[in-house]
Amino acid sequence: MEKDFVPYELALRLKELGFDELCFGEYTKTEYINPSIILNDDGYEIKADNSDIKTIKAPALTFSQAFRWFRDKHGLHGEPIWDNVEKTYWFFSITEIGNVDFVEGRHRYETPLTEDQDFNDGYPVVLKWRQSFEEAELACLEKLIEIVEQKQNKNEEI
Repeated sequence: MEKDFVPYELALRLKELGFDELCFGEYTKTEYINPSIILNDDGYEIKADNSDIKTIKAPALTFSQAFRWFRDKHGLHGEPIWDNVEKTYWFFSITEIGNVDFVEGRHRYETPLTEDQDFNDGYPVVLKWRQSFEEAELACLEKLIEIVEQKQNKNEEI
């Protein structure tokens, strides 16, 4: 069931982008600010006051929730896609809803590639084949986050 949930690092980035929907739970990570490390008979021990402890929380959201949030809030549709021309490969496609241009995808009749490549046949396309659905799903989510972060950074500069 763990593979159904977005990893902590990406969940934290989604929270920073404004994801605030109800989830099954949350990730909690504790960080120590300037802790004292003491060597005792049992090994190392971390000593810190409550003021030295920082708790970071992120939503424990599913991939389905994340992809739906990007569709609803940012007009971006991302999906892993399967292809088995000669061998099973996965890739992902991201489109802006209402716009047919690909952010990442592939031309239907190109042969499988192992690295990114641009095609100039009317669609700006970047290829990168993945070995599993989960790899493509994770890469797609990372790219969606990157796109929205870039848009937000661009808007902050204006």
